[in-house]
Amino acid sequence: MTQEEELKLLEFEMVKQAEGRKIRSTKVFYDEDYWGDFWVKRFNAKIDEQDPVTKNETDKKVNFIKQYLPGCRSVLDVGCSFGFLTAALQDQGLDSWGVDISPQATAHAPERVRRTVLPISAMRMLEVFHPGQFDLVTCFDVLEHLYIEEIHDIIYQISEVAQSNILMRVPMPGFRAEPWVADLGYKGSSRDHVSTYPFDFWVRRFDRLGKFTFWMAQVWNIEPDPVSLYGYGELVEGWLCFRRK
Repeated sequence: MTQEEELKLLEFEMVKQAEGRKIRSTKVFYDEDYWGDFWVKRFNAKIDEQDPVTKNETDKKVNFIKQYLPGCRSVLDVGCSFGFLTAALQDQGLDSWGVDISPQATAHAPERVRRTVLPISAMRMLEVFHPGQFDLVTCFDVLEHLYIEEIHDIIYQISEVAQSNILMRVPMPGFRAEPWVADLGYKGSSRDHVSTYPFDFWVRRFDRLGKFTFWMAQVWNIEPDPVSLYGYGELVEGWLCFRRK
C-alpha cells in the first residue's frame, strides 16, 4: 500500500467512525468518577506519588528519560494526569511542566508543582507555550484515548512545542490482534481506548509534519498475557522516540 492509498483509507475510516458516534468527544470520559474510584480500582493503586504501584510507574518513565534522553533539561508531559512525573523530573533538577484536559486530575498534583501542572487541553498548548520551548515532550498513554480525527491536531501541537525530542507510549496491536481493529475498547480493556493503531501508523503521523523522524522504539508485553497491563494478549506496550530532523 502506498502512502497516498493509506491516507485515502485513513480518511475513509475517520468519516466512517465519526458518523456512528453518539459521544462526540472523548473529553467526557475523564470526569470526577474516572479520576476517583474507577482509576483506583483499575490500577490497584492510590492517587499518591508515594504509593508503590504509582511510584514504580513514575520511576520507570524517569529512568527511561535519564538513560536514553540525558541531555534534555526541559520537559513537557502531555496528558500528565496527577502530575507525578512532572514532580519527579523537577526533583531531578529539570524544568518540567505538565498539561491535562481534566481539572479533576490536575487537582491531585503535589502542592510543590501545582504552578506548573496546568488543566488545559493539549489542543491549546500553543496558546500557553511558545514553539520549541521544551527539549523533550512526553506523551504517555494519551493518544489511544483520542478519536482518530483528533490525533493529527495533537501531534501537530506536540511537534510545535518540542525542540529536540518526543517520547510517547501507546498500546499497539499485538501479534494476535485483528489488524483492522482500531477500537479495542469493546474487548473490555478500557472504556476509553478508542485509537489502537500499529507502529507504522504513529511513525507516519509524525513524518507527515516533516519536523521529527523516528529514532528508537521499545516494545513490551509481546507474549499474550491474561494479566498484562491492558488485560489481554492482543496489545503490546510501545515506547516510541522521535528526534528533530
